Amino acid sequence: MERSNVALVISVAVAVLIGVVLVGIVSQQTVDKTQKVNVGAEVIALNVTGFPAINEDHVYTVTNPPTGWKADSCPLTNFVVANATGTELTLTTDYTVDLSAGTYSLVDNDDTNTTYALYPTNNTYVSYTYCPDDYVGGWAGTVANLVPGFFVLGILLGVVFVIFFVLRNEGVEFNI
Repeated sequence: MERSNVALVISVAVAVLIGVVLVGIVSQQTVDKTQKVNVGAEVIALNVTGFPAINEDHVYTVTNPPTGWKADSCPLTNFVVANATGTELTLTTDYTVDLSAGTYSLVDNDDTNTTYALYPTNNTYVSYTYCPDDYVGGWAGTVANLVPGFFVLGILLGVVFVIFFVLRNEGVEFNI
């Protein structure tokens, strides 16, 4: 094998190692930008004005409400309110929610007053999924998810090209 071919093979091997490291970094950054964030059992203190009745006029806001473009394009999903024992409340019967604003209100009924265990801890526990500020969704998210794959294909094509180049320089003939 000629000296220039050995240097080429070593250079390509180093480039592939660097490419593999970069694929990991690019993939992680892509995942961070294209995945929504799950929040489980966020504690929100109750407004106990009028105890034991629930104050239906009080609006509770989650820690990560949708703002700006997210209010219309990426509202909260998988929204659930639970009591201190972890029992889920029923939407519209026990609480109402505005997913675009990230707010909810409790409905005063037998399930939400003292018999339903909301007051022992004066808390509700809210679980939901939200879009972080740097979230990329829709077609842009799909394209972003394809980038690491095409990066790997580019590396593989480069390696194949170098292998054929070195083999041709060594006198191997290909009848393609």
